[in-house]
Amino acid sequence: MSFPEELKSRNFSIYAQISGLISAVFLLVFALINISHQSGFRALAIIFAVVVLVIEISVIARLIPSNDSMERFFGGKKRNWWRFVLYLVFAIIMWVAVSKDANSLGVGAFFLTISALLYLLAGITGQESISLSILGGSGIETQS
Repeated sequence: MSFPEELKSRNFSIYAQISGLISAVFLLVFALINISHQSGFRALAIIFAVVVLVIEISVIARLIPSNDSMERFFGGKKRNWWRFVLYLVFAIIMWVAVSKDANSLGVGAFFLTISALLYLLAGITGQESISLSILGGSGIETQS
């Protein structure tokens, strides 16, 4: 399936993946621009951005070894719930950073929050966690 068709699929995990990638870009850019101010939160923003990139880009995630028990625990439809919790925790920490005068991280915090909400919707609706095909994922299977 092509990228535009994947966007039209109404699968919330795809929208969350895109939002997560946008948040990673903003977190990296704004953390690196102002690295000397509120450096603890900036370092966390860089770490969160790297974690998001590893989670959301399937090609990178395949480089990390995993086993069957890990896939049973984190995989399938539960993947949306785990990602919701992770993004929610990251978003809360970044909103705390914004309240402590790290205002430039607010855009990243906003997109982390959007990603968390989209993964929540994917979990509530019982959708499978699907990765975009342009990022090395399986994409949406077409019905023939």
